[in-house]
Amino acid sequence: MFRRFRYYAEHIFTGTHIDSLDPEYPHPGAIAIRDGFVAAVDSAEDIMVTKGKKTQVTELGDLELRPGKILTDCRLSDEILEGFEISSDNVELDYEVVSERLKTRLEELAAQGYTSIFNNAEDPAKEIICRELVTDLHNAGKLPLRYFGSYRLSSPMRAKVVTDLLDTQCKSCITLGGRVNFDTLCIDVQDDPQKSGYMSSEYLIGLMQAAAAKGYSERIYTASRKTTLSLLETMGDLAASYPKYAFVLICPEEISSKEREDAHAEGVIILPQEQATAGDERIIGKGSFLGKLMPGRMGDFTIWNDGVCLETYISGKKVRG
Repeated sequence: MFRRFRYYAEHIFTGTHIDSLDPEYPHPGAIAIRDGFVAAVDSAEDIMVTKGKKTQVTELGDLELRPGKILTDCRLSDEILEGFEISSDNVELDYEVVSERLKTRLEELAAQGYTSIFNNAEDPAKEIICRELVTDLHNAGKLPLRYFGSYRLSSPMRAKVVTDLLDTQCKSCITLGGRVNFDTLCIDVQDDPQKSGYMSSEYLIGLMQAAAAKGYSERIYTASRKTTLSLLETMGDLAASYPKYAFVLICPEEISSKEREDAHAEGVIILPQEQATAGDERIIGKGSFLGKLMPGRMGDFTIWNDGVCLETYISGKKVRG
């Protein structure tokens, strides 16, 4: 039993397709969830001994268990607000139309096996509206997945103003049961921070340090490989000081494996632009509790049959199917 479980933990529950299971090892027969976290994944017979008042056991029979998928770079707010004028000065919005668009889109994603999405909104005003509508769905008991929102900074703004705004937005969101979250700061850096008057290294580090202290992950979009490596030189000590949070640099040009390894050793993830949409929980700073079905991780999983997602569970509670 223990050998089989080690195989699951090391080779199966890594966000990859579970069909890569070694024929020597059967599909797990059940999953046990305690207080919203995975307690065990094993045969139904072995796992039933863990069942109790605080432990929920879901038996699989001939069905297939997979970790919930994570969509890390969607434009949900742009999709649902298409055709409406949204700005800091004016909002023209048909609430019923937008709400229906949101509900339909989230149901589509849940049907594809997604249990978490990250809305990489380029317009903060649209993100706020989207998050409020998502919160309404949550309060109505109709939110089929986890929602992670973000604030995008594309031009210089005093660090204190930005962090005060993030603090306000995070509090207004309340991170409802971990289902509706606003905890990522996205920063566009167009020039070399060592030479730029746009966003200097001192400005960026001060801003990232203040945001990380409030519990935010950081995604920095750069304009070139040179800018990426220049910024990395100033980020190592900062990332090491906040191991709980993700610091991700997204570069439009090729970065070597050695450079990525060196960055990872400093606590920074570097991704080429085309990989920024990969469903990796580390990209959104959730590598410690999402993405893998193993003890101690969140109980977000899906049940499949013949390539069709039948049921979706968030923290062990069925939200679809």
